[in-house]
Amino acid sequence: MRKIHHLSECQNHRCCYCGHRMIDIEKHHLPLIPLNAMTREHIEPKSYDGQTVRENLAAACCQCNEMRGNMDYIAFTNLINKWFKRDGTLRARWHNLSREERWHYKNLCLRTHERQLRGLGQKYPVFAERHRHFVFHYAEKLKLRA
Repeated sequence: MRKIHHLSECQNHRCCYCGHRMIDIEKHHLPLIPLNAMTREHIEPKSYDGQTVRENLAAACCQCNEMRGNMDYIAFTNLINKWFKRDGTLRARWHNLSREERWHYKNLCLRTHERQLRGLGQKYPVFAERHRHFVFHYAEKLKLRA
C-alpha cells in the first residue's frame, strides 16, 4: 500500500480523473469501500499488457477506476471532463450517484470505448484484435453485433 500513498501524495491526494479528494480506507477502517476511496490505477491497462511500474501507475478514486475499465486513459479523461461541463451538478454529485446513474455512465464508457477501438481497428491490427475481444465480452450487455 505504500506505493499508492506515494502516488496519492504526488497528486495532492486527488483523483487523476475527477480531481476529487480521495480518502485512505486503511486510516478510516471503514466496513464498505466508499466510491472516493484511493485506488491504484494502471495508465496502460494490465489487460493490454500494461506493467505495474511507477511510470504506468496513478492514484484514482474507486468510482473513476471502476468506471474507466480498460478504456484509454486520455479518452476517459476527456469523456469525464465533457460530462462535467455538460452537467454543472455532476462534479459535485460524482460520488453520490444512484445505482442507475452509475450504470448509465458506465454504459456510456463502454460504448465510447467500443467506438474508439472500432475506429482504431480499421488502421491498426492490434486494435482490431482488441475490438474483437471487447465485443466478445460486452456484446450481450451493449447489444452489439459481433
